Amino acid sequence: MQRELSMKVIAPVLERNREAAARVTGFQAWSVAQQPGLLAMREQLDQNSSRAVWDLESGRIGVTVTEHASTAAALNALADDLEANQLAELPRGPEGLGEISFVHPPPAPPAVFFARANLTVAVYSFGREPVDVIGFAQRVDAEISAQTQGGGGSRS
Repeated sequence: MQRELSMKVIAPVLERNREAAARVTGFQAWSVAQQPGLLAMREQLDQNSSRAVWDLESGRIGVTVTEHASTAAALNALADDLEANQLAELPRGPEGLGEISFVHPPPAPPAVFFARANLTVAVYSFGREPVDVIGFAQRVDAEISAQTQGGGGSRS
């Protein structure tokens, strides 16, 4: 998705959150309390980014979480992530998911990309059968939100 297109949608959210102080440290992709299936893989990609994969009966769900210095930095990083997506355009995701979210449209494999506090998150389906990822993304978002309301903190 072209960065110019995503920034048209992200810019108002960025402006509202430019001074946001919500910060989460140490949240890992596998930190989700209610996991969707069997944790098949957890990987520390670098100091600020992690990935986890869960095996389900019909497919797999992957989650990537990256920590940024601020909410503004996370929103800008989300635009960068969307620019790397091969689809020409991504529709907005569900209201209330992150500060802002985007989804793959059908028939692309289900995926959702969002920013919450100073984190960017991608939740995606891959494997034999497409798996709905929105419900799991909402659980991840709820856990991140709980940490921002509870003063942040480390989670591993």
